[in-house]
This record gives sequence, C-alpha cells and structure tokens, in this order.
Amino acid sequence: MTAEYILVVDDDEDIGVLIADVLQRLGIPVRWAKDGNDGLYFMRQAIPSMVLLDLCMPHTTGWELVKQIRSEPGTQHIPLIVVTSFPIDARLLDSLGLTADRIVRKSEIMERLPVVVSDIIEGKRTKTAQ
Repeated sequence: MTAEYILVVDDDEDIGVLIADVLQRLGIPVRWAKDGNDGLYFMRQAIPSMVLLDLCMPHTTGWELVKQIRSEPGTQHIPLIVVTSFPIDARLLDSLGLTADRIVRKSEIMERLPVVVSDIIEGKRTKTAQ
C-alpha cells in the first residue's frame, strides 16, 4: 500500500524538524524516522510516495536503506533524495551501486529542497497523466 506522505530519515532531530517544516509548508504530510530501522518500520506500515534520507546514521545506515529500498520490487520505484553534509555527487553514489533521484546538501535545505521535491512530484504527476 502506497501512502501520500514523505518519509524523512535522519538521526539529527534538528534536521528532521527543519525538513518536515519545509515539506509541511508545501502541504505535504511527513513522517520522521530517527534511523534506518525506524524508516523500514514506517515503510512496512505504508509505503511512502518519496523518501528523503541522510547517509550516516546509527543502526541501519542510509547507505543500507538505499540498497534495501532499491532491491525490493514494492519500493524500488520510490523517489529517493539524499540529504547530506558530505561532498558527494551522483557519480559517487552510482560507483557504489546506489541510486538516488537527487542529492541536496544540508546547508541548502531551505533553498533547494522545496524546488527538488516539487520537481519530482510534478514529474510523477506528468507520468501519471500520460
């Protein structure tokens, strides 16, 4: 079952609250998970329409969560946005066998995240309308 919410997975509560605030201003329901284990728990309850995640977290890391999401037939279609303070790009993720739809630096959450999320949502709407 896919739900109309965005799952935010980040062990930094301040970042989780900031991202949730940005998304809620766009009128998007949000669930926040403090680590990959909690993220998997939420995903088993209801598959989100998008996942935003940090890569370095305790327990199940963001790296592991990306692999898990991309390996499951029921979740591999979910758009993933990596939200990180690390200087990584799509080529590095690809070289590690990980795929994300976008990467947003934590320092750019306020400026870039609303645009990136809106672009992905609009892209999904366009595909659905075709």
